[in-house]
Amino acid sequence: MSKAKSIWMLASSLGLSYFAAALGSLGSISGIQTWFETLNKPWFTPPNWVFGPAWALLYTFIGIAAWRVWLAQGVRPLTTSIYLIQLALNAVWSPIFFGLEKPLGALLILIALDGVAALCLWQFAKADRIAGYWFLPYLLWLGFATALNLAIVILN
Repeated sequence: MSKAKSIWMLASSLGLSYFAAALGSLGSISGIQTWFETLNKPWFTPPNWVFGPAWALLYTFIGIAAWRVWLAQGVRPLTTSIYLIQLALNAVWSPIFFGLEKPLGALLILIALDGVAALCLWQFAKADRIAGYWFLPYLLWLGFATALNLAIVILN
C-alpha cells in the first residue's frame, strides 16, 4: 500500500471518529452547563474539564485502532459494522443523557455500548493486536462512564 493511501485511510478513520464525537455533542452542550450541575454525583466524578480532553484522546485512539485494522485486513463487513454500531451508540449517549436529561435511558445505551465495544475490541485484536491495545483505553473509559452513569441514576 502506498504511503499516500495509508495517510488518506488514517485521515478518514480519524475523521469518522471525530464526526461521531461531533454528532454526540449536538444538543448536549447546554445540558452539560446547566442540568448536569444540579445533579447529585458520586465522589469519583471527575471535574468537568476532564471530559473534553479525555474523549478527544479516546476518539483519536479508536480512530487509530480502526485504521490499523483496515490496514491489516481491509474493510470487512462484520468488523466494520460492529465498529460503526459502537460509534453510533456512543454518538446517541450524550444527547440522551444531557439533551433529553434521561440518565436511565443513557445508562441502557451505555450497557449496550459496553457490549458492542467489547466485541469490537475482540474483532480488532484478532485483526491486529496493536489495534486492540489502541482500543482498550476506550473500553476501560466506557466501564468508568457506565459506573458514573449508574451512580447518577441511583443518586437522583
